[in-house]
Amino acid sequence: MKKFTILFFIILLGDLVARAMQPSWQTAEYIFKPLLMISLGIYFINSTLLRDVRQSQFILAAIIFSLLGDVFLMFEGYFIQGLASFLMAHIFYILAFRTEADRFFSKKELLVPTLGVLIYGMILLYIVLPNVDSALKLPITVYALTILTMLLIVLYRHKMVPDESFRWVIWGALLFVISDSMIAISKFVSSFPLSGVLIMLTYGIGQYLIVEGYLKNKT
Repeated sequence: MKKFTILFFIILLGDLVARAMQPSWQTAEYIFKPLLMISLGIYFINSTLLRDVRQSQFILAAIIFSLLGDVFLMFEGYFIQGLASFLMAHIFYILAFRTEADRFFSKKELLVPTLGVLIYGMILLYIVLPNVDSALKLPITVYALTILTMLLIVLYRHKMVPDESFRWVIWGALLFVISDSMIAISKFVSSFPLSGVLIMLTYGIGQYLIVEGYLKNKT
């Protein structure tokens, strides 16, 4: 784990620097960004050997679709393809973690954070949707509902899995939601300084935490 963690964050740092130095470092971006999910996928396969075949395959599929999403979003005109790829990634994360999760609203102690997730989603859609072309309103809404479902699924792993696994995965999912929220705001509402760097930073760390959190419950 330690060697891979160092390697992963070196790759992530390389991508962040490439993003900060755009457009002159565009070639470096084409190298570092795909390497992030490629390295995570290889590490995941080596760590699990796909022992828990069905669940592990779902996680691996999420990593692969994330890689596809990363590649599509590197190029202009492929936003829908990138959105569809990440939608599939979230669906596979949902499928992977649903067997470890309790039923929604089954735990009183999670009622407040559950409502917080739902309210956050409504506020985000309220801010973003008025600025979205009519053809994209439904895909954006479906995507938002899917990623919020993913967040709720991992939230309801609480007390169903070891605490360490729960904490790593929930923080990873939260960072993934934050990253996607920043993408939506910067693309459809208003760009902000270092948006690309912040989006990739939260995304990269989020993916790492989700995968490591899953492994902490399996190895």
